[in-house]
Amino acid sequence: MINLCITAACDILDQSFGGGARIMGMLKGLSKLSGIGKIVVVSPSQRGSPFRNVFASRYFSHRSLNLLKPIHYINMADEINPFRISSLIRVIKEYKITVLQNEGLLGGL
Repeated sequence: MINLCITAACDILDQSFGGGARIMGMLKGLSKLSGIGKIVVVSPSQRGSPFRNVFASRYFSHRSLNLLKPIHYINMADEINPFRISSLIRVIKEYKITVLQNEGLLGGL
């Protein structure tokens, strides 16, 4: 079984924008595959998932503290947010993640 973690510095379960719609479409397809065990979505907001094997994990984001800054600066800072990184480590251990997909340019750091 493959356990997958998808992470982003935005709410990827929000279908009101292109990235969220794309992720939800991908989750819909992945959740039907027999070789996929668990899928964990790690993002700054906790939104319930309509799929049977998709779990949501939230990390603390400083976005709400920086409302006056341009959004791209907040995204870049959130990509290397230590709370996000520690949340990912916890999720990887707890769910025995075998594949990690990051939605963003800097998350690989």
